[in-house]
Amino acid sequence: MKDIKNLSEHLENILWSLEVKGELQKARERYIEALEEIKELPESKEKFKLMSFCLLRIANVENALGNIENAEKISKEAFEYATKSEEKVNQGQVLLVLASIYNTKRKFKKALTCIQNAKHLFKETSKDGENFDAIQGYGWSLLLEANILFNMEEIQKAESITKEALKILKDINNTPGIIRAYEVLAKIYEKLDMLEEKRRAEKEIKILKERV
Repeated sequence: MKDIKNLSEHLENILWSLEVKGELQKARERYIEALEEIKELPESKEKFKLMSFCLLRIANVENALGNIENAEKISKEAFEYATKSEEKVNQGQVLLVLASIYNTKRKFKKALTCIQNAKHLFKETSKDGENFDAIQGYGWSLLLEANILFNMEEIQKAESITKEALKILKDINNTPGIIRAYEVLAKIYEKLDMLEEKRRAEKEIKILKERV
């Protein structure tokens, strides 16, 4: 039987070799297999953290596949384990998945509540010192918040929040986040008919993607 370290590395491997590359069905199968192995581990906060992360990834895949109700149910289970683990960053990450699900369901008020709670958790963690995961989580929270506001037609507010997220994510050199921020900005500029700004954002995306 694999230990916590091996299983954690295994989950990261599934994330980068399958999920990120869009092989969602295969990723879901592997995550479910890993979940069964995690369940066999002795009870501990580390086990709860790993359970939460694995369920979070499954929920993310289900959401991407359009299985929204299932994704919501699994996210709530992931949050229970994140709370048991007492890991604030973990809890914040699960809340972002829930916010994304509520955004898909157009339950914007619920989505924004999840975002505010996640931002609070990330801030609490990062105030005691530099915590990369917490700072990254805060930056991604802002991006999702901007996306929700865009869907609510609050375009100017969405632009301001995206620029704030871009600065935070540039400071920690989080390339996927920076690309996502420019993608959100390009969408905003198209809506505002600011075509030169849209072109500049798309140019930044192209340059960054070539570097990855």
